[in-house]
Amino acid sequence: MKVCLLKQNYAFNSMLKEFTQVRVALEPQAAALAALTASAEQLVEIDKALERMVDAEEGLDDPLEADIAFHTSILAASNNRFFVQLTEFISTALRVSIRYTNNIKGVPGADVAKHTEILDTIKSRNPERAKKAVEIILEEALELIESKLV
Repeated sequence: MKVCLLKQNYAFNSMLKEFTQVRVALEPQAAALAALTASAEQLVEIDKALERMVDAEEGLDDPLEADIAFHTSILAASNNRFFVQLTEFISTALRVSIRYTNNIKGVPGADVAKHTEILDTIKSRNPERAKKAVEIILEEALELIESKLV
C-alpha cells in the first residue's frame, strides 16, 4: 500500500513538474509581450486581478481564483492569439500547481509583492524585466515541486 502511494505521489509530482515547465516556456514571454503591447484596458484587468489577490489575503476573495485571474490576464495582455488560446490549459495547470506549492510553503495565497513586481514591470513597458519577474516566481515553484520528487 505504501509503495503504491509513493508511486502515485511521484507520478503526480512529475506531472506537476511538466505543467510548470510549460508555464516556464510560455508565461515569461507572455509577460514580455504584455509589456510591449498591452492596452490601457488590459493593464486595468491585470491590476484588478492583483487587487483580488490583495483582497484574498484578507479573506475577501478566493486566493486561487485571484491568482489564476492574474496570470491569465497577462496571457490576454500579450495580444498573442496562440497564448490566449492556451488560457484554459494554463488555468488548469495553475489550479493544481498553485494549490500544491502554496501547501508546501504553508501559505494560503500567492506572494503579492512578487506579483506586484510583475505588474509594475509590465506597466513600465520593460519586457526583459517583466520576463525576469515571472521567471523568478516560476523557478521558485519548480524548485518546490522538484524538492518533492524523491
